[in-house]
Amino acid sequence: MSLSYNDPSAVYYNLLILEASFRETYLSLRARRWKYLLFLSAIFVWNASFCYCVFWQPSVYALLALLQKLCCLTGVVTLLLFCFSGLYSSTIVYPTKYVLYTNKTLRLFYVRLVVTPFSLFQWRRPLDAGVHLVLSSKAFDIAFIDGWEYFRTQYLLAQNRRKKMRPRKQKRPPRRQRPPPSSMRTRRQAVGDADGTGSSRWAESMMPSEPLRRVTE
Repeated sequence: MSLSYNDPSAVYYNLLILEASFRETYLSLRARRWKYLLFLSAIFVWNASFCYCVFWQPSVYALLALLQKLCCLTGVVTLLLFCFSGLYSSTIVYPTKYVLYTNKTLRLFYVRLVVTPFSLFQWRRPLDAGVHLVLSSKAFDIAFIDGWEYFRTQYLLAQNRRKKMRPRKQKRPPRRQRPPPSSMRTRRQAVGDADGTGSSRWAESMMPSEPLRRVTE
């Protein structure tokens, strides 16, 4: 059974939107899983160190021994709350089964979500990092599947090229506010202030050209 479409580009565009949403969810779940795995490892190290101090090598000081017991009890209670409150299943178990649960839903649409392989020794990160959609040949013909792969690759290349060519926003220095025209001084007056004659010249310029006449009745 193969399906035919009048406008394959519209279908490709919708598949790109669907794939982008799946990729974003997968990457966020993976990042959250790594974060909580680090937290769980820290709890295990905490419990192991304080259990050793309490049961195998207890301190001779009573206050220090009490403090070690409290720290050990705190670590055990935190581990139990993390496991039995549902955080372990939602942060560590569910991200590993996200692709499996998604493929069970996409099985009706003859579409499959596949994890993109990526090695630590790989020089370049793949364009479709995370996951990508694969169309089933049971419902789509080979030409449509090849067109989808070509369309997706060209779109990802264009997006990657656009990100590289995007100019970085440079922080411009703040502009200096100019004083109002009434308080501006000429360059000649500023030079005169430097040699000590600017104030006298300014006073002379402010004096009237003709002497004031005394008004008599």
